[in-house]
This record gives sequence, structure tokens and C-alpha cells, in this order.
Amino acid sequence: MTTDLMKIGNDITSELKQSAVVTPSNYSLSNALKSAYLILQETVDRNKKPALEVCTPASIHNALLKMACQGLNPAKDQCYFVVYGTQLQCIRSYMGAQMTAKLVNPSIKDIRAQAVHEGDTVEVDVVNGQNIIKKHTPKSMFASKADIIGAYALAVGHDEKIIDIDIMSMDDIKSSWRQSKLNPVAESGAVNQNSTHGKFTEEMAKRTVINRLCKRIINTSDDTRLLNSVIATDDEIKAADVIQHEIDENANQKVLDYDNDDIVEIDADQTPSATIEQARSISDLSSQLNRKDKIMDEISGYFNKKIDKISELTFNEANEYIEVLNQQTEDNSPDWADA
Repeated sequence: MTTDLMKIGNDITSELKQSAVVTPSNYSLSNALKSAYLILQETVDRNKKPALEVCTPASIHNALLKMACQGLNPAKDQCYFVVYGTQLQCIRSYMGAQMTAKLVNPSIKDIRAQAVHEGDTVEVDVVNGQNIIKKHTPKSMFASKADIIGAYALAVGHDEKIIDIDIMSMDDIKSSWRQSKLNPVAESGAVNQNSTHGKFTEEMAKRTVINRLCKRIINTSDDTRLLNSVIATDDEIKAADVIQHEIDENANQKVLDYDNDDIVEIDADQTPSATIEQARSISDLSSQLNRKDKIMDEISGYFNKKIDKISELTFNEANEYIEVLNQQTEDNSPDWADA
């Protein structure tokens, strides 16, 4: 039986009106729900069965509610829907992370990034322990991507003042890229020109530093209302251990390397832990990509730390890894290329 999306959409609209949830002023809930409706018509599980037939109405309701609470629109590639078993999950994308950062801190108008090339003049001050970029004068507007020595991201307020900043040297950026299983960075430090990182070096550098800035803003937010919409309950955290046996029992697939174009630094002390839904999603997606036999090795390599069970991941780490796996089932081009 196909789920009645219209009814769920009406229910979510009523819930948000009666709650304390405040979506962004420029966010159209009706447009986002219409986009989700169209996308879900075409969404299928790994057996090619329609999501609206296999997923429970409750999980569809929760996925759309999480989308709405974070002010995301799937038509703008800010989130996407993943089916695993009878559950539907809304996964925030790279661009969605920027939207969520703006939501948890309404003072943020925009999040911008610039690459720094060799020969550029960058004036940096330290104010109260925070780096402040006073001035950036490019040596040339047509600098080579081979000359990139770093990048920075800025969270800019409505008055155009800088609210937050993150700066990464090229060595820091390459350290993140080295976690990719396709090894886009050689031991010598050279970037493989045939990889996504080599073809779009400047954009990938900017993307990496933007992601790190957004995640810090989101993870340090005290917006309890929003966090409750995206963070797991204690019961879900404990239940994450249950799914581990599915991975152990299905260790008979061929491992395929993958290119991760969305790696950021992760704080191992972040909480809460991964949920059972996230564990199932990782299990199903890795199965689709023929990687179940060494999935824990891949996860450990990706986060650069030993991980024996999915439940040892934090909630944010699990979401990030799900996004990486899901992106590999789609077109290999970076999602910003069509923006």
C-alpha cells in the first residue's frame, strides 16, 4: 500500500505551526514538501521497490519532519532520502550543512570560502584567541591550482561582519584528502590530477574548509529545539549494537575503493553515538556498493582511527559516512559542479 504523502505533509505543516520550531524566513515549507513528494515518487530501495510502498508511514513522517526542522529542500540538493529496510532516512548534504549552520545561528547571512595561492598577501590578526583575516590581496586572478597553499572559510553576518572563521593550510587539507581510499594525494604530497581533487583542486579545498566550519557551528550550537530533531535518543544509541551482526554475517562481497570528496576533521569526543537506523543505512549502502566484507576497515581508514563497531561512531560521523556512501551510488561529479 502506498503511503499518503499529502496527509503526511498536512500533518507536518500543522505540527510546525503548533510547535516552537522556527524555520528560516526564506524557507518555503510547501515547496520543500512538494519537491520531496516528487522525489519520493522515484525513490526505491536496493531491491528497486518503491520507497512509498516499503517504508513505514511513521519513518516517512519523521524523515520529512527532520527535513523541515532543518529548513532543507531536496530540490536544491540540501538533503536526500535513503531507504533501508522499512525505514526512510533524511540525510543532510554538503549544501544542507550550510543551511543548518545558518539555522542554528540566525546571525549568519552567508558562508564563504577562498583559496590562498602562493604569492597572495594575507594579513591575519589574532583577537581573543581567534584568527581574523584583515585583508587578502591575490597575486593574480588567474593563479594556477598547483599554487594553492591553503584555504579559509568565513561565516558572515547580515552586517557583513565576520562571525566565525576556519583556516586550513594545504597540508591540513591534504591530510583530510589522504583518508580517501583512492589515495588522491601521493606520499610526495602531489595531488593525483585524474582524481576529483586534482581536477577541481580549488573547489575541493574550499569545500573541505567550509564543511569543517559548518560542522563546528552546528555541533557547538545550544539550539535544543533543532538538535532534538536531528540527534538520536538514548534508546536508539543503545540499539545501534544490534545491527553489527548483519555486517559480520555478510562478509562475502568484493571491496571497491571509493573517492571521498567530502572529508572533514572529526572530533572523536562528539556525542551522541550512531543510531540503529544509521547502522542499517551504512550496512545497506555498503552492500549496494559491494563493500560489506571490509566495511569496518573502510570506516576506520576514513576517520583515521580504529573502529570495531558502527555504534562506536558518533551520530555526526555516521551521517557523514552515509552521505559518502550515498554519493557513490550517484553521478561521480561533485554536487557543486551543477550549482
